[in-house]
Amino acid sequence: MKQLKESAIELIRLIRSKLSIKVFLLTLFVLWGLTGLTYISILIVTPRLYQTELQRNLDTAINRTIKEISSVNFKRGKEIIKDLSNSYNIAIMLFDSNGKQIDYGENILFVADGNTASVLQRKSITQTYEINFNDTQEIYTMTVLGKSEEINRFSLLLKRSLVWICMGILCISIIIAYFYTKYITMPIKKISSYSRKLAELNFASHFYNNRNDEIGNLAESLNELSEHLNNALDELRTANDSLKKEIEYEKKVEQQQMTLFSALSHELKTPITILKGQTQGMLYNVGGYKDKDKYLKRSFEVICMMEQLVKEILIASHMQSSMYKIKTENINLSEELYDIIEEYDEMILLKKLNIQIMLMDFSIISADKILIKKVFSNLISNAIYYSPKGESINISTKIIGDNPIICIKNTGTYIEENEKTSLFQPFTRGEKSRNRNTGGSGLGLYIAKLIIELHHFSIAMKNEQDGVCVEITLNKQSVK
Repeated sequence: MKQLKESAIELIRLIRSKLSIKVFLLTLFVLWGLTGLTYISILIVTPRLYQTELQRNLDTAINRTIKEISSVNFKRGKEIIKDLSNSYNIAIMLFDSNGKQIDYGENILFVADGNTASVLQRKSITQTYEINFNDTQEIYTMTVLGKSEEINRFSLLLKRSLVWICMGILCISIIIAYFYTKYITMPIKKISSYSRKLAELNFASHFYNNRNDEIGNLAESLNELSEHLNNALDELRTANDSLKKEIEYEKKVEQQQMTLFSALSHELKTPITILKGQTQGMLYNVGGYKDKDKYLKRSFEVICMMEQLVKEILIASHMQSSMYKIKTENINLSEELYDIIEEYDEMILLKKLNIQIMLMDFSIISADKILIKKVFSNLISNAIYYSPKGESINISTKIIGDNPIICIKNTGTYIEENEKTSLFQPFTRGEKSRNRNTGGSGLGLYIAKLIIELHHFSIAMKNEQDGVCVEITLNKQSVK
């Protein structure tokens, strides 16, 4: 019993959860209900309609017969009445004016099937008429008994065929309900599946339909919704990616600024200490500091160095600002490089360096002229400072794939692998002694990298067989 109850509950739950089952059962019950009402209507109404129609026809025939026999004698009248009885399968009894039934022998009781007993069963249609014949003055009474067997037989046949009719109706109803359910629920199932994909943000699929009704309009609306959601999501993703890049850039700038200021505090500590010591020595005439001209000159050199350092820090800080914009223009690399090299003629001659400029693949680029000149100046000055005497500095261009590359190579040098990345960090110098006179401020490569990144270029340093090469990779669009 418990298992049966659980099965019933599960069946009810299944019916409630499936639209197709609900539509199928509802359609089946509606068809059965309509068919049942139709059957009951036929069973009740048809016999009555048939009886009414039969009575109307019989009345017409009897009235015509009465009119006809009134103009004939009794003998001929009997024949006419007999014909009427046979034609309509009815019983006719004839009574005289005293109410006495005329016998079957000499007089008549007209029964169509010849069986007087059947008269007792003829009760469905009973009518009485007064008639007379032209050969007598007596008024006769004619009683007509209609036969209800045909009507009863029709009702009985309907009742006997009820089982077969129900089975036929059930089969037809199941077939109709199945195809009707399929027609109604199939597009709804497809729309439900499609909407589930939309809920999962899957906009790659498209709902195809050839219907022009409300379901077709709903499918078309879902397609439009999918397209609009896809466009909105793409825009949101683009905006989100842009926001992520901006956040990452801001974090990177903030980290760079923190690194810069942290290194700056360390770098300024030494010269400030030197200035403080020299100033105190001169104020109190301590030892050698009595020679104020000598130490004032040294203090001035330290101040100039600090001034240059502050300038470079301001440049770096300004370029890290998100508001900083570069101004691009066409630049002749050959002219700019020769101008920079000319600034270092004395150092080049002193170290007997060989400078070669080979711009074979391209010589015109689009960039910010002032900033790019700063990059080349920093890189070339580094190459000159760190190249041993008698070595070469080669500046060339090449194209690898779609990438234009500018190479600045100085021979006779080598960079440790673990130092390549750190050289582009602030206040990192290749000269181990950290002497500013030989190693610089430590901001040259850092500023060069900032400028390169502002142009969306890239810079890298690598060791080659005969020296160190700095490669600047440009965009294809930046080469003219």
